[in-house]
Amino acid sequence: MPLFREKRNDEVRYAKLLIDEKIMENRMKKVSNWLIAKLIKSMGLLHYYSIINYALGILIGNTGTLLASLLAVWICFGSVKNAILFAIAFSILRPFTGGIHMDTQFKCVLTTIYIFVISVWLAKSMFPNILMSIALISSIGIWIFSPVIGQDKILTIEQEQKNRWITHRIVVFYWITIGCFGNAEISRIIQVVFVIIFILQLLKIFLSKNFIDHRCSFEFLKISKTLRISTMFLAVCMVICKNAVHRVSAQWCYQDDIPDDIQRKFDNM
Repeated sequence: MPLFREKRNDEVRYAKLLIDEKIMENRMKKVSNWLIAKLIKSMGLLHYYSIINYALGILIGNTGTLLASLLAVWICFGSVKNAILFAIAFSILRPFTGGIHMDTQFKCVLTTIYIFVISVWLAKSMFPNILMSIALISSIGIWIFSPVIGQDKILTIEQEQKNRWITHRIVVFYWITIGCFGNAEISRIIQVVFVIIFILQLLKIFLSKNFIDHRCSFEFLKISKTLRISTMFLAVCMVICKNAVHRVSAQWCYQDDIPDDIQRKFDNM
């Protein structure tokens, strides 16, 4: 009986934690939606609300998580140089390789912070030969398995092929960079990126493709020439939405389900 009560108490505490987490996310989403609605209304772009709302959600999520991760690294190591290098190298390759994603925003933020801290520590502390060997194995795995797609992400065959194509070229470019810089910080960071991304891929494989084209067609947009700022703002949002539909993964933010209307609008762009 005591064991049963203890197990029951653990379940209750876990359920309460999930509820609190959900409440926090809902509050943040309400505030975010209110601010976005005010911004869109002030720019006269209400007709494109779904596009802008989704794009800004990704942008805010990416920026917030990245800043939190950089802050954590600065607290732990007193410098963010390696963290910035990691962020650049990781964010270039990660969208095309796929892999596991957390199921809530809160878990995503915590996991990303942990990844940043452990990656900077590995780059500083791991023996060069060991790191190089693991990175080589990881890059081969990335080359073979990419992109790793889950049931929560739908890509066309063409999109998968593009993801694989760009992944292979990034891997080659990274190894050329490693060869040029030897055992410099940037080389070690890139090697850690290979390791981390391959681990994320393996986790996705065991627990359960795309060239970013920034040229968007605006033929269907009929916005007054006087609204140049609004047009530029909408263009950025459209690029973000298009990339979200075509890429395998988000970068620094929780990968939520893409709304059906966004998926339909940008699937064939």
